[in-house]
Amino acid sequence: MQIRYLLYYPLSIFTLFLCLTSCNVNKFLEKDQYIVRTNTVKVSDRANKKEKKVLQYELTSLYKQKELPSGVIGKNKSGAWYYFKSQRDTLPNRFHKWQYKNFSKPPALFSETQSDATVSNMKRYLENKGFLYPTVYYDKDFHNQDKGLADVTYHVDAGKQYVLDTVDFVCADTAIQYILSDTKEESFLKKGVPLSNALYEQERTRITTMLNNFGYARFTPNFIDELYVDTINMSIDTFGNRRVNVVLPVQMPSDNRGHLKFSTADVIIYPNYDARLGETIAKDTIVDGKIFFTYDGVLTLKPQVLSSAITLQPGSGYRKADTDNTIRQLTSLGLYKFVNVRPNIEDCDSTMITYKIYLTPNKKMSIEGGLEVNYANIASNFSNVTGGSKLGRIGLAFDLAFENKNLLKGGERFRTSLSAGIDKGLTSSNNTTNGLSADIRVDNILSIPKFVNMTKSWRMYNKLYFTTDKFYADLKKNATTDFNISYILSDRLGLNQYRLQQFSAGTRYVLKRDNGIKRFNINHTSVDLILSQLTDSFKVRIDNRTQFSFQPQLMTGFLFRSFGYEYNGKSNRFGERWQYQFNIEQSGSEVWILDKLHKPQSDFKIKNVDFSKFWRAEFDARYTHQLSSKRAWSGRLAVGIAVPFSNATSAPYSRLFFVGGPNSIRAWLIRGVGPGSFYDKEVANNVPFQAGDMKIEYNSEYRFPVFWRFESAIFLDAGNVWNLKETEKGTKISKFWYDELAIGTGIGLRLDVTYALIRLDFGYKLHTPYAINNESRWIGFTNPQWRNFNPNFALGFPF
Repeated sequence: MQIRYLLYYPLSIFTLFLCLTSCNVNKFLEKDQYIVRTNTVKVSDRANKKEKKVLQYELTSLYKQKELPSGVIGKNKSGAWYYFKSQRDTLPNRFHKWQYKNFSKPPALFSETQSDATVSNMKRYLENKGFLYPTVYYDKDFHNQDKGLADVTYHVDAGKQYVLDTVDFVCADTAIQYILSDTKEESFLKKGVPLSNALYEQERTRITTMLNNFGYARFTPNFIDELYVDTINMSIDTFGNRRVNVVLPVQMPSDNRGHLKFSTADVIIYPNYDARLGETIAKDTIVDGKIFFTYDGVLTLKPQVLSSAITLQPGSGYRKADTDNTIRQLTSLGLYKFVNVRPNIEDCDSTMITYKIYLTPNKKMSIEGGLEVNYANIASNFSNVTGGSKLGRIGLAFDLAFENKNLLKGGERFRTSLSAGIDKGLTSSNNTTNGLSADIRVDNILSIPKFVNMTKSWRMYNKLYFTTDKFYADLKKNATTDFNISYILSDRLGLNQYRLQQFSAGTRYVLKRDNGIKRFNINHTSVDLILSQLTDSFKVRIDNRTQFSFQPQLMTGFLFRSFGYEYNGKSNRFGERWQYQFNIEQSGSEVWILDKLHKPQSDFKIKNVDFSKFWRAEFDARYTHQLSSKRAWSGRLAVGIAVPFSNATSAPYSRLFFVGGPNSIRAWLIRGVGPGSFYDKEVANNVPFQAGDMKIEYNSEYRFPVFWRFESAIFLDAGNVWNLKETEKGTKISKFWYDELAIGTGIGLRLDVTYALIRLDFGYKLHTPYAINNESRWIGFTNPQWRNFNPNFALGFPF
């Protein structure tokens, strides 16, 4: 049985290869049956080229018949081949069932009915965008080299677009009419915008939400009638578009008594609700007028904390925003499995609402862990494969974390985590590369769900206009405060290099906006002690500046340590997504100022530990264009600079920049590039450690599917690090910095296993920052050598 399946696997791979290259699917088709190979949209020329591009992109999502997926070479017909094969295989064995399940994809057979439906969809879509009289038709091509396949082309002439000129709101309820007129400037229906159904729906949502927040709890979008468009008294703009006047009517309730405003009567909370037990009548306590009911009198969360998270207030006017904020804040506590807010109108008063909030507690504590095996090729020169000089390293890493989500019954989350890893060289006889290295990290974080102004300095920042009033108010209302203590060990003594230990303690504020799209990380107060131990041979190999970066240092920030901003945008209608990260940090500024005020001619230090003095800034921008569900182009640009000041000649080694490795320039090793054009043969043949004061890095890759769960990518990386001052020949940045870029390309193979992406990227050097033996820095493909290849194994996308 086992031998049979061993024979099946290579045979199936060979069969799959044949399918990918020359699948003949037309033998499965009946007469006059055609598979839709391609769909194409051709939009007639328009004055606005961007508008034409938008229409062409958006209309491609309306196809009723999906085309064949693109393969490595041309259209991939293997899915259709397996589909037809599975239909005719009446007695498949177990392996064939597995093949059919994972590889077969039903193709779209050309149908005039479906093509006509696509035309109707396109017409309806254009009409909803203000093109009221579009022309759409299709033609098909059955005459091509691949018999049994059809190419369908949709021809679109959108015609003239109707845009808004004047907009009026009309309602018989005078109170509603006043609000509509007073908020007209906030309307999505503005002069000059297209007469779009999407904008109309946005306006309905805006009006409904606004009136809900003014107390009109029963107002729904159904009260907003369709737009009345005056096409008689229209004008023509400079682009030939039709400008029309519109009226948006808001209807009255069926009783014609006007829309009612509502208020909150009571807020009743069940903090440990169990659906199996139902509601309890045992009143426990009242906080801020809110009534708490429990089964046994035990509250897992302090009622004052719970009350502050509930913005609904007895006696206040109805506001939908209060309900939404209550749900959002209760959910963000992470203490409840289910959050259910139910409004009930009082029988005795039809304008009073009683809220019942049912909270089902989640597990208070959790433990999680993981284990992984990794492999790294640490040599930059392994051309002598037969000589036993491979410098591969294998490693083992694990992580373990414990979390208490309500440590002090105030919603405080305490998390302690341990991660550790070791790796060792495999075949090298060289002690500097075959030794053992280890990394250990311990983090302890206490997160409090409120803003704690530890040093009382934020009010001063606000008065000095370092922060805006809006940001300061948002910080006080929505930020969480983190207290952290951590320990990091990087031991490379087994590689005859160094051992670094870092002890850290500090406070941080985390503020999220726009449902997590924007995130602010403000490290307010922090102290980091760095202790180091260097081997004698390692000291000889590094310059004075690098030695300074490794020496024992104390990083401080008593009023400000770092500010970080993250933006994770959503995909727009073009399938484009932007992400930004910016971080600025400093150490030692307050100590330096106090030191100069006290002793202007000296710099204070504690025994052999210097105060680290530097400013550091880093910017990272990422762009992804999703071309289809499985195809995308992604790019990243990252720049950074670390500037020491006073008596410091360098920032600490951990705060310098480096490039190379599976998430950077993949043709080089981690820390294997730079600074500048610096090259040392001894360093290159050992575990690298290069770092610099500045970094410029660019990465891009085109991602595409191969077959089944396998994907691939073609990538191009470039970058380097430099020093601000010349420490070794070629290390300082110059006006010819672009000639010192490390440029690499390559191809990757990825396996998508749903919960993770296993990635194997093969990098190839195209341009080195340095010239060896007066050779050219450009490396061609005519004579590829093993020393110019670098494999990378990792999990997840590189960026």
